[in-house]
Amino acid sequence: MNLKFLALLVFFCLAVTAARAQFSEHILSTQTGQTFNYTVYNDEPSGSPYYIDSFAFFVDGPLSSVSAPTNWEFYSDYATYVEFFNIDLALPYPDDIAPGASLSGFSIQSPTTLSDTEQAFVLSWDHTNDISGPFDTTTVLVPDGYGIGLAPESSSFISFTMLLTIGGIIAIFTRKRSRQG
Repeated sequence: MNLKFLALLVFFCLAVTAARAQFSEHILSTQTGQTFNYTVYNDEPSGSPYYIDSFAFFVDGPLSSVSAPTNWEFYSDYATYVEFFNIDLALPYPDDIAPGASLSGFSIQSPTTLSDTEQAFVLSWDHTNDISGPFDTTTVLVPDGYGIGLAPESSSFISFTMLLTIGGIIAIFTRKRSRQG
């Protein structure tokens, strides 16, 4: 990869992080054996334009399965990260998580019952302007297949910010393409 491009990408990610608007959410994560379940809550007040359209986090070990609720999909390498995203292509994006609402049905399974916490990034979509909205961070419970403290640099903020930026760009272009086609 071109070093100049990488430097610009890192600068962009840090600039976006520094300038982000406030956004309120939380994720309830629970573990039952080898299954980790997630419920995402949009804590924005009623009338806010910010609806949740994706979230992502690192995992510390192998995954055996990933599942998402209806009209949501995921990207994962089944070893280091999971990103859940809404597949709605046009306003009103009925499956985005509205202010004051929540959505469950997100789950991952791992061969291990060990667990740890990792930072999760939650992205919003501004339904008023039909553009990407602010994001927020929280922590979630994840499988720890490598043993506590032995995970390889999974908390690297810059790496994860780059991952989310690329995911956000894909979401923006997907929604723009759907409006043009």
